[in-house]
Amino acid sequence: MLNWFYFTVSAVLAYVSLSLFGKLSGGSATSALGSVFATFKPTAFFFLIVGNVLWAVAVFFGLRGTPYALPATIAIGIITSFFFSVVVLGTSITIYRLLGIVVILLGVYLLR
Repeated sequence: MLNWFYFTVSAVLAYVSLSLFGKLSGGSATSALGSVFATFKPTAFFFLIVGNVLWAVAVFFGLRGTPYALPATIAIGIITSFFFSVVVLGTSITIYRLLGIVVILLGVYLLR
């Protein structure tokens, strides 16, 4: 039971870190080359490393509970990224985006 808690928390934190990385690197650049160089800014690079480490930890704990840890981690990431974009980036919630979340969750459920 505790593995599921660690799995969920580390997956959410991983995708928040990776979303912050995206915002700090590609989101702040004015060109493709600028986004490459922005990747190596210390703050952006920190979130990239932390996000990937937490993602690996999430998969580790997820595999303790289910062989479908990878799709479950990606589904948590999509939901986390959705809420991140609404809360931090100010995007709007539409019925189509909500239906997309439902379809993703249904797909992960059907893998069981």
